[in-house]
Amino acid sequence: IGLLIVGDGSYRGHLARYARSLGISDQVVFERGREDLTSYFKTAYALMMPALNTDFETTLEDAAAAGCPIIAANVGIAPKIIAHGKNGYLCDPKVPSEFWAAAGNLIRNPASRSSIKQNILATMQEKYMTSNDKDSHAHLFARSWEAAIKVSREK
Repeated sequence: IGLLIVGDGSYRGHLARYARSLGISDQVVFERGREDLTSYFKTAYALMMPALNTDFETTLEDAAAAGCPIIAANVGIAPKIIAHGKNGYLCDPKVPSEFWAAAGNLIRNPASRSSIKQNILATMQEKYMTSNDKDSHAHLFARSWEAAIKVSREK
């Protein structure tokens, strides 16, 4: 198993140097940031999101919608999407060992990982695709596409 880090953030250089210092730079791949990460989420073994803030909520939603097992800090939208152990893992952002334990569980238990993938897809279908909440992410997304289609038909 390798590590893929996507993004051009300020920690990229530090992380590359750290990987070299650990002697694992051949197992870590850095990709430039991009808008659509769906292909990464669909092929990833898991998404680990230890962020202490809520800046990455759309990332969590997109990963979940792609069926990617998520190991996330228990902040922001994560507890609204993830039921710990059922469709992902919620961890204390100040306890790194919780993240490693969750990752180890996914690696050691392929059947559990498969179940988590199915359950997160079902959760997203239930919470977002059939939601009557007019402010849900899915409804806002659908309304924006409906508006775009309407404008294109009018031209």
